[in-house]
Amino acid sequence: MIFFAAIALAFCPQLDEEETKPEIDISVGCKTCGFMGAEDCDNHGRLFEAEQGVDYCWISAQCKDCSGTLLTDCIKCESGPLYIKRQRELGKQERFSESTTQPATLFKRELPRILSKHFDICATAKKMKNGSKNMDTHQLMHAMATECEASATLFDEHFQAQPHNYSNRARLWYFTDEKDHKEVCVEILGSNGGTDLKFYGVNPAVSSFSNGYGLGNDALEVVRNAVHVSIHLMLSSVHQVGWIGNKKAGWFDVGAAHWYEDKLFARIATYCIDEANSGVHYENGKWRAAMKKHLRKNKDYILPKLTQLTSGVLEEEQHALAWSLYDYVVANHPDALKPMLLGYKNNVESRVLFKKHLEMNIMQVEGAWRAWVAETYPVKDPKTRKKV
Repeated sequence: MIFFAAIALAFCPQLDEEETKPEIDISVGCKTCGFMGAEDCDNHGRLFEAEQGVDYCWISAQCKDCSGTLLTDCIKCESGPLYIKRQRELGKQERFSESTTQPATLFKRELPRILSKHFDICATAKKMKNGSKNMDTHQLMHAMATECEASATLFDEHFQAQPHNYSNRARLWYFTDEKDHKEVCVEILGSNGGTDLKFYGVNPAVSSFSNGYGLGNDALEVVRNAVHVSIHLMLSSVHQVGWIGNKKAGWFDVGAAHWYEDKLFARIATYCIDEANSGVHYENGKWRAAMKKHLRKNKDYILPKLTQLTSGVLEEEQHALAWSLYDYVVANHPDALKPMLLGYKNNVESRVLFKKHLEMNIMQVEGAWRAWVAETYPVKDPKTRKKV
């Protein structure tokens, strides 16, 4: 009898314990969505991939279906890996949307904006030529983000940089209205600007505008300019805040900006001086064949003088020489780039940096550079890009 009582008790419901509720697994969607919980938003057309490459796009965030997440929820379920991803993205988009670019605050109106890994971009051009077609504001800003990030990827490799090594995103502001540009220069950057004004340091920025004597109404020209200027800004904010262009390191500052511009577009057209803000000048912006010929004909030493100049006093031919010297260092001594930059930021002279990091004195560097140019530069430059 005791045995049967024990069995009966074992099968009696335990009324004093709560029933265990089944757990809902939100990591798996339903059959309707292929168990993913969300799908790609189809409102972004050819810019979908470009949207994926940025952290925030103000125009994309206006999408009524996805709010900038690029994903739309399944109509049958609220679960699945893409559903979870969309919820995270919604939070990120909300945080970004609560901030604004400084010019928008100044003008008290919304302005188009893109935030990427390295850059905070604002442009107001409604339409620009791109080859035989036109680009609108949205397309132009994504072209700027794509090309600038491509150069920044190379820059990060060369200078062994991660996002935390920069003091802040570089701010790239391009206006079609000269009045807007000048107001930004005075009220935000603290100085009167010409066709453009760069602000170096902790929060690097550039303000520029398109008109007849500044940047033209050409997308390639504007994007190429943005790539060039972005390198100046990153040089000033990476690893240690400080602009080297005014520390007898103009060749490094200018040469680097030209190098990444050339790497992407196979033509150099930005000089960062008011009297030659943009547009091809020295040798039509194609410098390899020109440098090969110039160094062969001119035997006088170049580097003792070139390495003592600041960025603002370099003449057009010296821009090309600076680019070529930087080209030589990238190709032959890439590991020297970061310590040389830090050396310049700490007021170390070129002759000391050359000896320490290139293991040559300045005359020996010139000889090695000249020999390398003679051996590697072509007699005819490669074709240039015609559009972004």
